[in-house]
Amino acid sequence: PLNALAGASKLRELLKERAPSFPSKSILPSGKGDEELWIAYDKCTPKNVELMHTKNPIGASDDAYPKTPDPAWAKLWTKCQKVLEEHYSKAPNATTAAALLPYIYYRFGYECGTIQRAMTDNGVSWGTYEDPLGYHCNAHANNLVLLAEDAKNHNGTFLAPLDLDMSFTQDNFIFSHYVMDGKKIKKAAKKDDGKWSTYLKQEVTGFLKTLSGDMGGSTGVTNVSPLPKNMLPLKIALRDVMAKAFWTAYSKEKPEIEVDPKLRAPAYALLKMALIMTSKCIA
Repeated sequence: PLNALAGASKLRELLKERAPSFPSKSILPSGKGDEELWIAYDKCTPKNVELMHTKNPIGASDDAYPKTPDPAWAKLWTKCQKVLEEHYSKAPNATTAAALLPYIYYRFGYECGTIQRAMTDNGVSWGTYEDPLGYHCNAHANNLVLLAEDAKNHNGTFLAPLDLDMSFTQDNFIFSHYVMDGKKIKKAAKKDDGKWSTYLKQEVTGFLKTLSGDMGGSTGVTNVSPLPKNMLPLKIALRDVMAKAFWTAYSKEKPEIEVDPKLRAPAYALLKMALIMTSKCIA
């Protein structure tokens, strides 16, 4: 599919990982800051103010247009750039086992599936339920934090869950005793023993939807990541890598891409640059 969408020669160019210089004018190398960017293939001009984040494509005058990071980050960026340049001199493209993008996307997906499975198996909901305000689900992409590169006992992992203020256990799950009556809650005639499992299924699928780029699955994450249109095939491919890894972990299957200690330093260099690039973004 990628060959068909991008063309073989363009695809090879897209897959060539690089260590870019600090962006001062545009998020694109040698860009001017006025490039048209896309979040999907279909054009969208929403009239509802609550859906303005779905406008596609977007220009430099739009609020969702990526802003260049503060110059104060340039020193750290340069440090990360050197780490990547050394790595890429040994692994110049994404067809090698040391390619960072597929490694990071796979490991992120696998860790998210592992986190969700651990909660499910231990009778814990991240916070998925229905009340008069609607459905709530704290299992989404914006409720994960990147661990410090030198975190103790990290076992090669990148992520940890947070925002557990709405979480609860099966032992204190009260929603099986209540039902929604319009915008009100009322006592159920009898306990609904299936509601716990129903909510957990919604939690798992909701988590995966936000990881896969759903822009309406949660008010906690907009999933706006505008790119040049020719980069969309790569975005879709990496999304699928992450989604597959999520289900592999949630199904308790062995990972197809194991933790590689040699990739931790270059992976964190790339992740720090990504954090710098998104330092002015509001999720």
